[in-house]
Amino acid sequence: MKLCLHCESDMLVKKNFFMFKIPAAILLLLVPYGFVICWLPFLIPPNYACKKCGREFRKVKEVDWHEYEKMKQEKEEGK
Repeated sequence: MKLCLHCESDMLVKKNFFMFKIPAAILLLLVPYGFVICWLPFLIPPNYACKKCGREFRKVKEVDWHEYEKMKQEKEEGK
């Protein structure tokens, strides 16, 4: 499960920027030997945006589902 680094919310949106990657790949096809390197724009990692706090970041916090449930219970008990 992927969590926000700042607010530890699981409401994340993956932004792939296909509007940038596809035209870049097409342009690379026009370069000599571009068919060899046209896949490079797709290696750029996606950005993530948190719906709760509104921040954008590249890396997310990976947590097992059971650990997330434990964290959730601890937050509820702490309040």
